[in-house]
Amino acid sequence: MSSSSSLLISRSSILWSLWTFLAVSVVIGTANETMTKPKIKLEETHIKNVVVVIAMEAEASPFIEHLNLEASEDFFPPQTPFKAFSGPHNGCHVTVVTNGKDHAHGTGVDNVGTVPAALLTFLTLQTVPEADLLVNAGTCGGFRAKGAEIGDVFLTTAVANHDRRIPIPGFASYGTGRLE
Repeated sequence: MSSSSSLLISRSSILWSLWTFLAVSVVIGTANETMTKPKIKLEETHIKNVVVVIAMEAEASPFIEHLNLEASEDFFPPQTPFKAFSGPHNGCHVTVVTNGKDHAHGTGVDNVGTVPAALLTFLTLQTVPEADLLVNAGTCGGFRAKGAEIGDVFLTTAVANHDRRIPIPGFASYGTGRLE
């Protein structure tokens, strides 16, 4: 990777982190206001515990620093690479978790992808079952092909696998399945 592309990634990560900070701060800042859910009867929810899942440490760092969150060393089992940071903010308890770094292959790069994200989220919700709100904040490959830009917000109503092609008869729907 050239230094100019490294700089581009760094700038994008910083811009994205700032946007994430602003978006989540708005949620936390209005924690005791009425929250609505798509296609569900309106109900009032008081948010006390917020979990923010962010894959890459460079994206999470500005958010963690601004909220003065502290490392929670015993949050995850020691054999996992995951990192957790937590603390109070505006009447809520905020926990930010990241996938950590790859040490198994000696690369030291951030763990990214669906497997680390799923395991991180599962273990986080096992540790914080009282979470009122979980925000999965991050960018993903291929977002520009669909006209999206860094900083765009997507509220999902379905989940689909886009990177799981299984070339075995009968597995196509399962491999690229969609849940609504």
